[in-house]
Amino acid sequence: MSTVILLLLSLSSVDLSYQDQSTARLSNFGYTFTSYSSASTPLLTLAQGSILRCHMQCNQRIACRLFDYDSDTNQCRLWSDDLTTGMISLAIASKPQSRVGVIRIAPDIYTPIHNQPCDKCADSRYVECDPLSLTFCQCPPMTFWDGSVCSPQRYLNQSCAIIDSCRSDLALECRDVGCNSVFQCLNQTNVVTVAGFCK
Repeated sequence: MSTVILLLLSLSSVDLSYQDQSTARLSNFGYTFTSYSSASTPLLTLAQGSILRCHMQCNQRIACRLFDYDSDTNQCRLWSDDLTTGMISLAIASKPQSRVGVIRIAPDIYTPIHNQPCDKCADSRYVECDPLSLTFCQCPPMTFWDGSVCSPQRYLNQSCAIIDSCRSDLALECRDVGCNSVFQCLNQTNVVTVAGFCK
C-alpha cells in the first residue's frame, strides 16, 4: 500500500474537531475492494471527479468505512465494510487506475466519545446518539463495540466473539461451532442445539 494519506475536514462547522474528519490510507493503483459476502453491496456508487471528492463523500456518511475509486471512469463506490469483512484485491485488467481508500478507525478516536453523553458526539462521523435512549453515544447500525472501536458486523461463517458481532439483519447469530469454543456467525434458522451434547 502506498503511504499517501488523505485528511478531510467537514466544511459544515467553523469549530472543527477531529470527530468530523477522517484520514484514509490509499492502496496502490490497480486495486479494488471485494467483500467476503455476496450479500454485501456498496452503500452508494456515484461519479466523482477525483479520489479526494470520493473521500469527501465517504467522510459525510457515518456508515462509510472505505471507498474505491476508478479515475478512468470516475466511479466512486462507498462501503460500510472494512478489512475485517472484505479485502483489497487486484482489479480487473480494465481498471488499472482503481484505488482503495481505507478510513482510519482507531481506539484514540472512540475513547473520548463512546458511551459519553450525546452532546459529545453531536458532530461525530464515528458514533451516534443512541436513538432509543437519546442519552449516550453508541456505535451506529451494522457495527458493534468490540472493546476499543465500532467494528462492522460480520458475515456468514466469519469468526465472532460476542452476540452483537454478527449481522442480525441477515439473520446471523454468533454461535459455538461444534462445542469447541470456536465461534462463527451462523444463520439462525440452521443452528441446531442438542441438549447434553457439549461436556
